[in-house]
This record gives sequence, structure tokens and C-alpha cells, in this order.
Amino acid sequence: MCQKKALSSSVLAISLMLHLFSLEAFGAPLRFHIKDLSQRNLLSFSIDSLLERVLAQNSLVRGWVEMDLDKLETGIQGEIECDMRAFQTGSEIRDLVWQEKILETKQYPEAILKIVDWGQTVKGALAKEKANDLLVKAELIYRGKKLPLLLPVRLTYFSESEKTRSKLPGNLLRFSSKVEWDFSQLGISVPSDLKSVVGERMEVVMDLVGTDKLPNEKILLPEGPKPKERN
Repeated sequence: MCQKKALSSSVLAISLMLHLFSLEAFGAPLRFHIKDLSQRNLLSFSIDSLLERVLAQNSLVRGWVEMDLDKLETGIQGEIECDMRAFQTGSEIRDLVWQEKILETKQYPEAILKIVDWGQTVKGALAKEKANDLLVKAELIYRGKKLPLLLPVRLTYFSESEKTRSKLPGNLLRFSSKVEWDFSQLGISVPSDLKSVVGERMEVVMDLVGTDKLPNEKILLPEGPKPKERN
């Protein structure tokens, strides 16, 4: 009888520990890795000047975003890195002008956006498969300076499914933002001979997708038609 009671108590203790562990794991912060080896993440900027409108795109963006999806009040953190040398405007000559005379990418090849916390009061869970428009406190590290930002973001969470696996494995978080900045805020000085083709403000658009599973090191492409078998 004593042995049965001891065994029953042990089983109960183990069950309680497993239950508590599962609750803790369920509510733990989840990290989404922004590392799409097919280079479908996108950072772009557009500038309207007197003579032309410039649109530049960059897919060399990577990083991570971390939060507790069920308890947003515990905060959000993240870090997103961008290779400034990878912006393309559609013209090789214009790309060279931007890299050498405006962005000065040889001296400032990288920009880092650090997400520090929410920029507003949030509670509860992130709505699933629905756009969540929020504010985050962030810090842009660029040109040797740290620029504090209040950044509007749109977060959309997707549980892993056959549909999402065509994009990336794992549960996915889409992280997007649109903001306008003055060049002076970023420490960029436009040469006087380029001011007619380079405006003073830029609209920056960020559209990234992170996964809670590390992507494969190989780029996965759709399977094409197979060659006919020889007789």
C-alpha cells in the first residue's frame, strides 16, 4: 500500500512538473529569424525631386524580432541589419552616384535598426492572421550615430501550414513599416550639384518575414519539369 501511494505521489509530481513546464514554454518569448536565403525580404526608399523620382530597393536585409505572442506587455526586441551597398535604382550609373556621393557606402556600409520596446501601451495576445498596427521604440545606428525613433509597424502572425511553408518553414511573422525621414536626420548631406535630382525627404518602406525555425542553408526553388526518361 505504501509503495502504491509513493508511486502515485511520484506520478502526480511528475505530471505537475510537466504541466508547469509546458505552461512556461507556451508563454515564453518567441524569436523570429529574418533570414530568407531567396532574398525576398525588402527595404526600399523613394525620393521625389524637381527633375525625377528615384526608387531604390535592397534585399540584403537580415536580423530577428522577439516577443511573447500571448503577453505583448512583456515587450518586444529585435535587430535588423541592412547592407547599404546593395541598394539598386535600376541604373548602374545612378547607383554609383548614390553609393559614392550621397550614401558614401565605402565609409558607411551598414545600418542597424535596434527595436527596444513598444512605443505604446499594449496588453494581451497578438491577433493571429490579422494585421496588428502598433508603435515600437527603436534606435537607428548609422554613420556613427544613434538616432532614437518611434516607428509605426504592422505585425501579422501565421501558424505553420502548407500555405506558409511555400514561403518559409515554421511559424511566420510579417514585419512591415512605412516612414518618412529627412536626409538631415540621417546625417546625409546632398552635394549642391545633385540637389535638382535628389529631394530632401525619403519615404522608407520595410517588408520582412521572419520564421521561428532557422531556414535551410540552400535556396529552395520551385521544382521544374523533369526530363523524359530514356528508353
